[in-house]
Amino acid sequence: MKTKSLAILSLVSLFLVGCIPSLHPLYTDNELVFEPSLLGIWTEEGGGISYEFIKNDSSSYTMIYTEDSIPSDFTAHLLKLGDNLFLNLQPDEPECGNEFHKGYLIAAHSFYKVSLKKDVLRLDGLDIDWLRGLYRNGKTELSRDILQGDEFVLTASTKELQEFVLEYAENEDAFPKGDNALRQE
Repeated sequence: MKTKSLAILSLVSLFLVGCIPSLHPLYTDNELVFEPSLLGIWTEEGGGISYEFIKNDSSSYTMIYTEDSIPSDFTAHLLKLGDNLFLNLQPDEPECGNEFHKGYLIAAHSFYKVSLKKDVLRLDGLDIDWLRGLYRNGKTELSRDILQGDEFVLTASTKELQEFVLEYAENEDAFPKGDNALRQE
């Protein structure tokens, strides 16, 4: 029971930092792109948060997200949908517990609209309050499971997620502008 609570807590904690967890990725291999200019270290204006992108292979990166000097590793995939770039993140397996314990952890996906211009990177996350409003007003049927209260995890297929993102990619209420991160290298 303790490990089930940890898995649920892990998903719920994503909401505290503005991420919306999804059981499925936003990409298929067909949409993946590799952008060499993403490689390197980026620090958000105001400091405290940085992203380091390291090439894994021809279609993925390791992203080391550091907040208040505490790093976390993610596998990142950059994809193009329509005229926009998006970043799909999935946390790497944590260094904790044994295989039985790890079997209860769910590595959810999250995704961000990407703006990359020379030495400025901006990741715009899907706004959870905006999405809650769509659900409340019956304006979306994007599949989800409710965890507790008004917290949820998206269960929509990759195709459904892509259709949804394409419909709202230019809506700044859906994808409000995030903080600029400046290249450090």
